[in-house]
Amino acid sequence: MLGVMDTASKGFAQIDETFPEQLREARKRLGVSQELLTEEMAKRGFPVHLTTIGKIERKERKVTIGEAAAIADALALSLDSMIGGQSTLQSAYAAHNDSRRAFENAVHSYALSLLDIAVAADQATELREVDSEWLTESMPDQTPARMTQDAGVALEAAISRESIARGRFVEGLLASIRSDSERLANYVAVDIDPEIRYADISTDVWPGEVPSKNGND
Repeated sequence: MLGVMDTASKGFAQIDETFPEQLREARKRLGVSQELLTEEMAKRGFPVHLTTIGKIERKERKVTIGEAAAIADALALSLDSMIGGQSTLQSAYAAHNDSRRAFENAVHSYALSLLDIAVAADQATELREVDSEWLTESMPDQTPARMTQDAGVALEAAISRESIARGRFVEGLLASIRSDSERLANYVAVDIDPEIRYADISTDVWPGEVPSKNGND
């Protein structure tokens, strides 16, 4: 009996370590600032100072049961999920958010690099033939959307390699990526000298005359 109690006490003691970590992860994942969380706690009968949230997350201050319940409620989470450690799904959410932020930053930087090239080319008094060819023929295929067309192929390969079961949400993800690829395929390059634009043939959203798909006017 003593052994069982000792094991249980170690698990309970771990809660003091788990809760602050879960709080910080959940708050950032949900986009809730420390200030907003403080306001929400006050509405629930726990008027704490703004710095208190930071102290809790840094494990410099322990929370009462009431405070923990109020924090969980303010974040629309169960208290059990915040004291039990990250589930596999929660860990996947956290990893996805980190990857998404990195991806968004990379796409932003990449798009700006293309803009820099386009601006420099427009300002150039003379373009070499090789530069002109790249700008009119290759640059349109360097857009972020074009660079990610192989995402579906990569996921299919990963599913096969890891023998991942094709459940409802896996199939839904693949279907979304296939749909995006098909939508992108409806876009064609339209040469409006000296620039290249994209026009959606199905909706003719690009202003001006759009050549037919077979290249005839």
